[in-house]
This record gives sequence, structure tokens and C-alpha cells, in this order.
Amino acid sequence: MQSNLLIAFAEDHIGVREAFIDVINKQSPNSSVFAVGTNGKELLQAIKQSKKIPDIAILDLSMPIMDGTATAKEILALYPTTKVLILSFVVDDNTIMNLFNIGVHGYLVKTDSKLNFESVFLELMETGYLKNQYFRKQKTEDLNWDKFAFIGNISFNHTEMRFLKLKLTNLSLKEIAVEMCVAPKTVENYKDAVYEKLDVGSRHELVLKLKDMGIEA
Repeated sequence: MQSNLLIAFAEDHIGVREAFIDVINKQSPNSSVFAVGTNGKELLQAIKQSKKIPDIAILDLSMPIMDGTATAKEILALYPTTKVLILSFVVDDNTIMNLFNIGVHGYLVKTDSKLNFESVFLELMETGYLKNQYFRKQKTEDLNWDKFAFIGNISFNHTEMRFLKLKLTNLSLKEIAVEMCVAPKTVENYKDAVYEKLDVGSRHELVLKLKDMGIEA
């Protein structure tokens, strides 16, 4: 593994972030945490101001203002050589699948008592992925990405995804029908299809389900 590995770290709980940085410093003396933030926006600003490109970005999943999913997408777009590692309490399979679908390189659970950052960083840099028990690699060669969107391993067509995004706002079904230029009955059909796929029965359950999967309203 290369010396002086550059690490960027976003975690909204300062005490948790400092504790993990301390562990990183002890377990991986050849690495350096050079950019930190309490959310993705702060981390991206810190990286930009440093004029350095992180080798690894460690991201908490649930953060205010800019969460781990949105931050991962931005880092992958801005710094394609950076390995993105999610560090979270969430163990929902759909959440993890969704993160690997967008391109993250590894997933860690904060409560893992056997966590060793030196080994994690070594595997990330040498193989490109952290292939632990949370690793997910869906076969996407035959999927039509122009037709389907994914939340975890659940597929939605574009109309359902648009409805889902509108449903997470405070719009009523009647207002959503106007936005989508369809009849209210059609919107009811969209709702039934989406709720069935996510196994929820109300907007409240929908919001909680998506939050558990790392997607904020």
C-alpha cells in the first residue's frame, strides 16, 4: 500500500468522527485524514480548499444537508480515482445494494468489533473493492438503465420513480396528478404499484422505509 494515504471523512457526530479518526491513526499510521466535515457539503468544500484528491473518502450514510448517498455520487463524479467507503449503522440489504449500484467501493458497519482500517485500506487500494460480508455486485450487463431506476435491488420505471419523488413532497395525489399531467385514478395506480414494491401502506411508512434505506425525503 502506498505511503501517506489521503483520507477524507464525513460524519455528523463529532465525537464519533474523532473516535474513528483516532482509530485510523492508530491502525493505519501510513494514512492521513486531511479533510473532514459534518456533512457532504462541508467535506466537499474541505477537499476543494485542500487542493488534494483523496485516495479514500469515508462517508456516514445519514447526515444533514447532504447525506452519504448524495456525497458519494458527487465524489465519484468529481474524483473518479477516489475509493468511496460507507461507514454506517444501517444493515438493510436494499440500502447497501443501492450504494453499490451507484458505484461505492465498500461498506462498513460502525459496530464491527473486528474492524481494522489498515486491512480495509489495503484491500481497497489493491483490489478496488472491500469484499467483506456487505459487498454486493449486481450483474447489470443486461439491464436497461434508460428504462429502470433502482432503489436497492427494487426496480422502478421512470413514471413510478417520478411519482415516488413527488410523493416524498407534501403534494396531494390530486396535485401530483396535475404535475404529471395524468388522471387522479392513474396516480392511484402508480401509488399502489410503488407501495406494493416497497411493502408500505402509507406515506409515513414510505418515508420511514426510504430513510432506513438511506434516502431522505
